[in-house]
Amino acid sequence: MSNVSAAEPESVAQPPHHDNGDGDEDGSGGDSSEEEDGEEEDEVDKESSESDDSADEANAAEIKSLRQMLQENPTDYEAHMRLISLLKMDADLKGVQQARQILSQLTPLPSEFWCEWIDDEERLARTPQELLDVRQLCERALEDGLSVPLWVRFAQISVRIHLPHLAQDDDGATDSAEFTSFDSRSIDAARADVERAITACGMHLAEGGAVWDVLERLETALLRSATSASPAQHEQTQRVRAVFKRRLAISHLDLEATHARYLAWEQHADAAGEQGAEAVRAKAAAAFEEAVAAMQQRRRAEMRVAAAQRSAGAPDPWASDGGGEWEAWEQYLELEGDRDPWRTRLLYERMLAPRLPTDAATPLCYQPWLWSRYIRFLGDSLPGAKLEGQVCARAIRFCPSDATLRICRLRALEAEGAAATAVQAEFEHALSATLARDESEAQAIHAPLDGAATYANDYVRLLHAYSHYQRRRLASAISHGAAGHVAGTGDASVTAAGAATATAAAAAKAAAAETLASVRAARDAVLAYEAAYLSVADADGGLV
Repeated sequence: MSNVSAAEPESVAQPPHHDNGDGDEDGSGGDSSEEEDGEEEDEVDKESSESDDSADEANAAEIKSLRQMLQENPTDYEAHMRLISLLKMDADLKGVQQARQILSQLTPLPSEFWCEWIDDEERLARTPQELLDVRQLCERALEDGLSVPLWVRFAQISVRIHLPHLAQDDDGATDSAEFTSFDSRSIDAARADVERAITACGMHLAEGGAVWDVLERLETALLRSATSASPAQHEQTQRVRAVFKRRLAISHLDLEATHARYLAWEQHADAAGEQGAEAVRAKAAAAFEEAVAAMQQRRRAEMRVAAAQRSAGAPDPWASDGGGEWEAWEQYLELEGDRDPWRTRLLYERMLAPRLPTDAATPLCYQPWLWSRYIRFLGDSLPGAKLEGQVCARAIRFCPSDATLRICRLRALEAEGAAATAVQAEFEHALSATLARDESEAQAIHAPLDGAATYANDYVRLLHAYSHYQRRRLASAISHGAAGHVAGTGDASVTAAGAATATAAAAAKAAAAETLASVRAARDAVLAYEAAYLSVADADGGLV
């Protein structure tokens, strides 16, 4: 060994890793080791590449299998979600968007699905138009039902669209360092969208604070951006104080934390020289005490509902009668009573929010009797054709086989003043659906809105409801036509106004004739159906 070193002194400078492990430092062993290491790395890379190729082939095969499965059973939610997951793994963005679009058109979806979709689209959005598309996606998601996380996203995206210089991070903190001037129209637009979210779910006892957070951060960010000691700063200070006052007057589970934050903000405002708000502070304190008392009354009901929902169909440990989720909600409704119909409406919206059916239980949103009860409540406490029409449309998405809800939808369209073609399209869509009677105990307890439901075939009920609608159309058209005819008769020397009246009378007569034709068509359809099926559907002749 020493002889080799003496004969070749330059080899002494060789790095230690050239040692072959047996004391041989002639360098040949090191070269061999490097070659072996390179070959091993090549083999690992080859195996990894083959593994990736194999995984890609397996994913492609599974994607093809899932698509075939969904053609045969389009309502298989788990298959849809698995397909979306595989497409995301393949980075097939268009495929993911298409799969989500198809699923969203088939059935109402829970908020978790929509939130994941919206978050993905928002991360990809780079232009104002793309952000507007994400906002429109939020609007679509909210049509399925109430969801506080969705409303929060809607409000945050709206702020990002109208006031991009007030960007919010993942924790909701707002950075206004680059905001140097007020744009009143953009600010008003952002506020209007945030107020929409607060109107929809600001009274949600457990989660409503999240939408108030968006408004609070928006207003405080605008305050920080205002010029110091300016009229704009004073005005914005009053606006922030008003937001706190409104928020502290509404029952939420996070009232104490909000109140502590408000007191800290007031101390900062005093230090900044904003005086003279003692009366506002006193009113805010009084409202806070009342809201805390109301929150304490409702807290137990919230705990019952949360426990029942977590149990997923198992007996509710909080209910005194050992019932489930509906029993917990019913106790909550009794607690609210008729003091505030808007708060009661929020309870209905919460219990009818989209959830997926499980083997353990069917969610309340798929119970037709509960939708009928909600619609009846709206008619009694919050009458409004538009609101009732929206609820009826949602009810049909969840319960498309219920004839009572279908008839409610026809009546709501008529009350809204919808065109006859729209009512006819809804009627024909209802006739093409597979109708099935809900024989549940709750359906027997809560009578349907239509009295004929106890004895009439569901399709006959639809035909009769549409026929009655056409008869009302005809009566209205005839009355307008007769009025026009009377107004159009008289002195032969008619004026220009008289000629216009005559033209209107002629148009009314034509409309009456068209209505009469559609009424006769509806009558013929009813008679044809009765001739074919009434002997079975109404053996006693009660409808005749």
